[in-house]
Amino acid sequence: MQCRNCSGNEFRKTVSGNYKCVYCGTLYHEERFKHPEKFNFKSRYVITAVTSAIILLVLILTVFMLSEDTENRSANPPGKIVSRQENGVRFSAGEIPEPEGAVLSVDVIPDSIGNHYFLALCRNTGKVSVRAPHVTVRLYSANNVKIGSGSGYSFMNNLNPGETTPVLILVQKPPKYSRFETEYTAELPFVIPENGVFEKRFTGEISDVALKMTGGGTSYKLKGSIKNTSDYNAKYVQVAAVIYNSSDKAIGYGSAFISEKVLKPGDFDLFNMYITTVAGKPDHYKLYYHGMVQ
Repeated sequence: MQCRNCSGNEFRKTVSGNYKCVYCGTLYHEERFKHPEKFNFKSRYVITAVTSAIILLVLILTVFMLSEDTENRSANPPGKIVSRQENGVRFSAGEIPEPEGAVLSVDVIPDSIGNHYFLALCRNTGKVSVRAPHVTVRLYSANNVKIGSGSGYSFMNNLNPGETTPVLILVQKPPKYSRFETEYTAELPFVIPENGVFEKRFTGEISDVALKMTGGGTSYKLKGSIKNTSDYNAKYVQVAAVIYNSSDKAIGYGSAFISEKVLKPGDFDLFNMYITTVAGKPDHYKLYYHGMVQ
């Protein structure tokens, strides 16, 4: 008999009647030592059976996974949403409406050093909420050659159907351009609510707003207060302002967070924002707010 551990062939009988390999000290039961062929056959049989079972299981799983992957690829091409889930509710790709949106207006706000701010107002025109809309601006020369571009994300996140948000896009010192185009990109939220619309939202009430010039005729300070009128705690509450002239053209934009990290239901806090670039005489403004609910 050969030692299965070190392949040695010298053994000594122990006091208990078993056998011990003199090279590595491996112990063998007396019956196994005297009749190795009986045990070797069974062990080989068991090992072969177990190995075969494992190989068969791996093959079955591989075939199953390949077939499922093929089915998913054919039903859902790359770039398409396969499913979304929240609170145990699962949506198949065919049940999720396509996100939609539109750019309602774009105004250009130049600053004193040659930069151009493109302020776009975007609306969710679809049937399902979208996360922060993205807008790209492309500048073209008189002979229709693209000579510059910029992009930006919306002030508000998780926009419900029908809601509007400002999007500010900075193009630093652009060359002289003849025209520009905008492209709106709407994407579904990472987690879609059961009915496709976020019902647990922060709602606020803004009051005591005042807009004052701070110097030079192009810088203004806007201050006010915002109250949490929802039933939820709101984190990172932010207020944005779009300043318009008498022709209803956007001539300035600013945003600011309140000091309170968490604004509880019924509580209020103050906000102060400095709008350093106002290209014209302010006539009126529109305020937006956003906050994450807990």
